[in-house]
Amino acid sequence: MHRLTALDKNGKADAAWERMAKEKHVAKEVIIERVQETMHRAATATQIANALAMAVALALLFRRRYFVEHLVFSLHFLAFTYLASVFLLVLNPTPDMMNTRTIIVSLGITLAFMAYLFAGMRKIYGQGGVKTFFKMVIAYAVIQVMVVVTLNTVLVLSIVRAAKAK
Repeated sequence: MHRLTALDKNGKADAAWERMAKEKHVAKEVIIERVQETMHRAATATQIANALAMAVALALLFRRRYFVEHLVFSLHFLAFTYLASVFLLVLNPTPDMMNTRTIIVSLGITLAFMAYLFAGMRKIYGQGGVKTFFKMVIAYAVIQVMVVVTLNTVLVLSIVRAAKAK
């Protein structure tokens, strides 16, 4: 929350935190802490939702498999990407700044994750390269959209919850 607030050049986010804190008669940091607490608690649920969304996409793309096979593959892929992302933070310690380094590192990481997904889908589902490539692009797009949607939903709900808290 502090990073998002710092990115706001107009100061509207900081003003909103101040206004909310004044209404609740608490410090701005208390409001921000409440939002962050809620987001951390909801993180597990969002990860499960992301895995289910990817499994559904895979089930639609590869119909001759049991759903649990798609779910296991999804959990494996997402666990790999979450763990790898933690280790890859060393390459880009300031991801909130848009500069050439951030763009290159982000693109490289995305291509590496897509290559890993392609290799995994190719091995598990055993289809040709071209078919697998297009299905991989669809699956990767679905999971990226789902991650953005769940993160934004959790953010909004966390702010609403903090605003309603006494």
